[in-house]
Amino acid sequence: TVASPLPADHPSLQHAAQVLHDRHHPARRLPIAAMLPHSAPTRDPKQWTLSLKTVTLPDEEPRAVINMCFRTIGYYGQEGQGKFLSAGGNVRLSRAFFVLTKVLDNRMHDQLREKLGLGYVASFGNVCYTMLDGGFCYLNLTAFPERVDETVEAAMSFLRDLETKKVTESELRRARDPIVANREASLASNATWQGYLTDLQQPCIPKSLGDIKEVYDHFESVSLAEVNQACHLCIRPGHVWAVAGVTTVIKSEITEGGVTKAE
Repeated sequence: TVASPLPADHPSLQHAAQVLHDRHHPARRLPIAAMLPHSAPTRDPKQWTLSLKTVTLPDEEPRAVINMCFRTIGYYGQEGQGKFLSAGGNVRLSRAFFVLTKVLDNRMHDQLREKLGLGYVASFGNVCYTMLDGGFCYLNLTAFPERVDETVEAAMSFLRDLETKKVTESELRRARDPIVANREASLASNATWQGYLTDLQQPCIPKSLGDIKEVYDHFESVSLAEVNQACHLCIRPGHVWAVAGVTTVIKSEITEGGVTKAE
């Protein structure tokens, strides 16, 4: 069953827009209103579909900032209306999904930036909510203004290829090893333990210190099959909302009084 799309005023989309908005320098920030869908299109389980809005941004350099997002599961595997992807193992699934996002982040960088040369930045990430149902995946790209359409199509092709292009063992090691290497520093952080204590409020989380300490054991032992299963369950063909901010170059000059004047 494919979940219904989120309404434009859903907290998930509002937060997604805010996160994407705040990632950029104030001079290049995208208007929040421009990042929210005017209406929620029907999700098609067989293919990816796209809504793209283009806005102009003042800047001193020609560039295009493209932000794309689509719906996924929540941190504990929740899809909405109290439904979960499976009866158990949801936390382990979310950890496999986290590793998957690192795999896809590396793959996007290699494919869109290094291989195709479509821009300066190409990254993939996700936000999975704990207290709200669902979450979202996002693709961030800094592209050349004259190649916006080409870059967006390359990103959509990247998503379509996930149906057949499985994660490889080398991709898994490249994504997982830095996570495991950060074990000691993370467990020594107050923010980490505060997050774990917050998570304990969820009824589906085991109330055991051992389960918390085994977080990194889960990351270390996550298998290739689990990561590919996470890709199948958590990244489903659906609708992508996208906004492209294309800059209009501002020419500046310094006056005698030392005041910058923009033309």
